[in-house]
Parts: sequence; C-alpha cells; structure tokens
Amino acid sequence: MENAFGVGSIRSNVKVVAERASTNADGTSRLEADITYDIVFKDGTSAIGVESTLVSASTAGSCATPTNSSDLRFFGNQRKVSVSLQQRNSRTDIFDLATGAPASTPTQLRRDIRFVMRDPANVATYSIVTGPGPKGPGGQAFSLKLLSPRILRDAPELAGKVGNYSNWQDTDTFRFCRIAGSTAVPVAEIADCAAQGATGDNWGFTMSSNLADAAAQKTADTGFAAQGWVPGGIYTFSIYADDGWKTVNGQAGKTPIATYTFSLKRLPYTFVEMYTTDLLANNPDFVSSLTPAELAPLFTGTGGTTTLTGIQARAPAGGLPVALADVFSFGQGVNIGAVGSWPRTRAIEFVSPGSTATTATVPIKGKNPATIAKNFGEINVTYSDRNGGLLLRNWDFQ
Repeated sequence: MENAFGVGSIRSNVKVVAERASTNADGTSRLEADITYDIVFKDGTSAIGVESTLVSASTAGSCATPTNSSDLRFFGNQRKVSVSLQQRNSRTDIFDLATGAPASTPTQLRRDIRFVMRDPANVATYSIVTGPGPKGPGGQAFSLKLLSPRILRDAPELAGKVGNYSNWQDTDTFRFCRIAGSTAVPVAEIADCAAQGATGDNWGFTMSSNLADAAAQKTADTGFAAQGWVPGGIYTFSIYADDGWKTVNGQAGKTPIATYTFSLKRLPYTFVEMYTTDLLANNPDFVSSLTPAELAPLFTGTGGTTTLTGIQARAPAGGLPVALADVFSFGQGVNIGAVGSWPRTRAIEFVSPGSTATTATVPIKGKNPATIAKNFGEINVTYSDRNGGLLLRNWDFQ
C-alpha cells in the first residue's frame, strides 16, 4: 500500500544528459546513459526531473550476478548509501503528556531543510555535509557531521549520551553531532560526537508566538532567510567509513569512501504563505476520534488506537500538488537503569492508508517495559509533493 501511488504512473520528457563507454576489468564493454524524466502519478502529484542511469552490454564488476545484453536496463545510482534533501513546513500542536492539556506554547510553525542519509548496508560511520546555510558560532561556513544510528546505538563511547537509543534501526537516518554550551549550528570542524552525542537531521527556523500576526510572520521569514539558505543551493555529502567521528575534527586528513552532490530544488513555503494560503494553519488538518486528554494516557499506559479523519491532501495555493505520504505515531522513554536521561527506547508505528486516503486508524504503543516511563509521544500526518517538499502536521505530547 505504501507504494501503491506508483501504479499507473506515466513517465515522459525523457532526456539523455550524459553517456559513458568503458571496458570492464574482464574485458567486456559497457555503455552507460544518464537520463532525466518526469513522472505523473494517478493521485495528481508529479516528480519532475527524476535522475536515473541505464546500462547496455555488460555489468561485470558492478553486480554480484552480472548480465551482458544489448538491451538498455536500469542500472540504479550505484551509491553506497541513500542520501537526499528535503524542504519542509510543519505545524505542531503541543500538549501535556500527563493530562493532554495544551502546553504553555501550544503551537509552533517551522521551516527547515532536512539532510536525509540512510545506510542499510552498514558501510558508513559518518558523513560531512556542506553547502549554503547558517554559520557556526565562530563564523565558520555551514556544515554538519552526521553520525550513523548504528554508532549511536552500539558504540561504547556513546553509551548514555544524547541520541543513544537502544533500538535505533540500521535504516534510520543519520543524526548531526552536537557541540557543548551553544545553540549555534554545530559545524563539522567543532562537532564533538563522542562527548556530546547527536540529535536531529534538519536545521531551520521555528515560529512560536504571534503566529497569525502578519508582521511577526515577515520577521520570522527574515530570520529564516538570514540563515543563508538559497534555492538551487549545492550540497555535498562526503561519506566516511573510519573512526573520525571519535574526535573533534577527526575527519581531517581522512579519505571519504564516496562523495555525492545535490541541488536544493526550492525553499520551504514562507510563514506568510502558510497563513495567506491557509497552509497548515488549519489546512490540511486532521480530527482525532480521541481528544488529546484521551490520547495522553494511551501513550503513558498500555496503548490503543485512534482514528484520524480529514487527512486528505490539499495543495497549497500556487504550489505543487501534494499527496498523503505517511501517518504514524511515535513515542520514547528513558530506559530502566539509565544514569540521567539516556539511553532511551523509541517506538514508531507507521500506517499506509494510501496517498488519496481521507481517514486512517493509527495504533499507539504504550509504555515500553524496558523504560521507566514515556517522556514523549507524537501523532504525525505527512504530505509530499514528490519533489523533496513535505508538509508535516503533528500533535506532540511532552
């Protein structure tokens, strides 16, 4: 169901952007062609400028079971890890985990850029991402040091540090290493993974008050622009498989096993647009069959389910069409025996109602027996424009 939106899609506007002829180590020949194309999906969304590589003749040296044919075949991108960029807008309503009452800061709007790296083959330990963005505390050019969730989970040096979840999955995204005593960007040359742990995978600007005030929206947009993001900005992911994460600037002098470059297709919609077009302000919005006061004890107790209605995607005025992408609940708690706030155990429950669904029944896991208690819960609905643009609607309990 998760990929059902691809059924019946149409590919068009195919362009060959590069060709390479080569000879493999075994003496066989190979022809590769890099192409771009557009995909129109049945749900009304489109992926523009999709990149792919085709191969003809022999795939010797690249595949466990090589083939040799004059036919053109999809060759994949041959990357060692999965990497991408996302531009996101989100609205988060915040409730008290104990009672379900609205928090003192009940709603936040956010614009951010997400740096997505996954490594299911476990070949990488960390990555350095560079490109346009906010400067570090000493005026350093923007960069992040992204640490493998496998390292965060298993490395003795990370035991009890921020981000040390006992059940990270190898398919989870890499997280950026932190610096001590600052809210500034933890640029790669000063990030201290071993001492400070690692946290999120995105950076941006949050608006927490006067959300409906036009002047405040413009001020917040100015704050986001001042961070240095630019549409079309070029970002480079340098992938490493060594122990350079163990020391500050430990990547210096190390050789990456791969380097990948991406262009940021656009910036997230502005805070002004989020209100003038009703984007996430109330639309799209969902209704839960249970109130926040009824949901809170499910997170902290034995769990349960809630049914969300009104989750159908609604395209922002003047923006790209969007479709329902993900619906999930999330929770976490501090492990029994932890010294301080870490390690923790996390739980996430995805449901795949389909990209045009209007309702979804979402399971909520209660307290994990390995934890002292839940300290956070979330219900999320995410919409995608299939071009790296995401709209997130959250209910957070904390």
